[in-house]
Order: sequence, then C-alpha cells, then structure tokens
Amino acid sequence: MTDYGSDDESIKMIELKFKTIQETYNVKVKENSTIAKLKKTMSQKLNQPEEKICLIFSGKILKDHENLTQHHIGDGMVLHMVIRNQPLTSTTSGSSNPPAPAAPTGGTGADFTAGHSPLGAISAALLNNPELVQGVLNSPFMESMLANPDYIRAVLSENPQFQQIIQVI
Repeated sequence: MTDYGSDDESIKMIELKFKTIQETYNVKVKENSTIAKLKKTMSQKLNQPEEKICLIFSGKILKDHENLTQHHIGDGMVLHMVIRNQPLTSTTSGSSNPPAPAAPTGGTGADFTAGHSPLGAISAALLNNPELVQGVLNSPFMESMLANPDYIRAVLSENPQFQQIIQVI
C-alpha cells in the first residue's frame, strides 16, 4: 500500500485556467487527471451539476473518460468552459421509437446543430447562451476576422444558406 501512496505523491500538480464568458478560474489539479475529475472539481467550485459543464481545449470538446496527458494539457494552459442551460442527454429513456423530426425554425437554418459533431455541440451551446455569443463576437480574434472583407466574402460565398438568401434578394 505504501507503493500506491508514493506513486500518488510523485504525480505533479499543475495549474490550469478555466475561462467562461464572465470569469477565469485558476485551479490546481494532478497532471494526469481525467476530464470527469476536472468537471467534478469545477462543479463543486461553481455549484453547478457536472452534467452541465462542457470543457473545450484547442477547439475540441473533451470527453469524461479522457485525461489531460492525452491532449498534452500542461501547467498554465487554458481550457474553455461552457455551462449549459440543460444537460445533454446521450440516450433516450427506454423508448425504442425514434424522436419525431423537429419542426423547422423561422429561417435560422438551425439544422447545423444536428448530429454528434463537436461543432454541433458548440453551436447548440452558443444558441442557448446569448452572453457566450456576445463574448465570442467581442473577442479580438472575431473582431479582426469580421474586419476583413475578403474573409467575409469567402465565408458567405461558400455557405449554401447565404447563397439562397442572395438568390431571393
């Protein structure tokens, strides 16, 4: 048993920054911690259920079974944290009938959140959190991107929804 304790003591502690729209939290964790353990730590710190916490690193949504070393997350690095309004459900509650397709929403083209892609989860989080959208739009990166007319032209010309709008106009 002393061997287990000595292995545990040899694990290095690192400090990570967790950024939300409003605040940044500095937290010390073991360098081999799992994402589930990080969520539990932040859940206690923020008084939020673990299921509502979504951690993002390098544009990728981190899964509970993964650990920090898998993603090369080290001391002083920043993880982005989104607190969902409602926890995502991964399975239906015993029903074998597939859910009915959602009715189209008023011209938003909100179908881009469908599926299980990380982009879909981020898009859903953005749609449910206006403060997060405002924070993203006010970031220096977005401001510089939106100030570039060539970039905007390229994005709009490759988006089918914008092409439909242009044809209607």
